[in-house]
Amino acid sequence: MSEKETIILGGQLHEIEVRPITLICKSPTIPFDVQTPERVMIDSFRTVAYTKEVLRLHPRTEKLFKLVFPNYPKEVTPDNIRAEGTGMQHVLGLIDLSLRYLDEGIKFGWRYPESYLHPAAQAPLADVLIALVGTERLLDIIL
Repeated sequence: MSEKETIILGGQLHEIEVRPITLICKSPTIPFDVQTPERVMIDSFRTVAYTKEVLRLHPRTEKLFKLVFPNYPKEVTPDNIRAEGTGMQHVLGLIDLSLRYLDEGIKFGWRYPESYLHPAAQAPLADVLIALVGTERLLDIIL
């Protein structure tokens, strides 16, 4: 039996079934983001701020980062990525925070993971999702 979770959309409660990847897309006519009281949401503000402060990356971060940016020529370190654009900073924070939350058993979701990214870098985020779900824990993506 799958897990159930309550989300809030436009002030109304909705129960959803949570799968290894749960994708929720709201209609453009709905002016409110999906609220998820049971989990921490990782958005672009959180990821970029995190990248500015992180000192040491999770051991799996570099490999997953290279799924999105396979031609990045340098070692993936906080200092190197801080010298790059906002898109790379966002992806680094998104991946590293996700791995840390998974390790700590914290429920989380991604809000607008495509922020700051060229479409060529957005598509490989699906590969990151597949790799994260392979950790046998739940990851929900909220867009």
